[in-house]
Amino acid sequence: MHDLEASAKELAGKMLSSPLFTRNYKAAKDRKQGSLPIVVCGNIDNLTTQRIQNRLDATRDHIRIALLESALVEAKDDNASGAIAARILAGADGGMENASPVQSLGTHDSPDFLLLGDFRQFEDVGGYNTFKLHLVLHDLYTGKIVWEGIQTRIKL
Repeated sequence: MHDLEASAKELAGKMLSSPLFTRNYKAAKDRKQGSLPIVVCGNIDNLTTQRIQNRLDATRDHIRIALLESALVEAKDDNASGAIAARILAGADGGMENASPVQSLGTHDSPDFLLLGDFRQFEDVGGYNTFKLHLVLHDLYTGKIVWEGIQTRIKL
């Protein structure tokens, strides 16, 4: 878990300092006309035989926090949006007497970026294993890749 968290933090740092990210970020920010671009962190797919999806979900959370703390983007959690809507609808008055909270959910800004990833394991000669955490940030407006990176760890 420590290696996954460290890899995630390193990749987030590489992304934020990348000239490619900076250029594409500026274009997205210019489209927003003064407000910050919004990023949604999607799944990090487990492409190993290990049962570690919960660790990869926690790794995604670390990446989202690092991006949010950079103050360059706003983060949106699609899972939380569903929970927020459900909470409003299940409120003390059933969400019916005051519809403004439900209506406001429909006015949230659309995300600008989608971060996706995968985690792979390769068995090497001599009992070593190579693990690769791969992240890709997509621009949802253009469909282009904003930034892409891989962090490799070798373990015995």
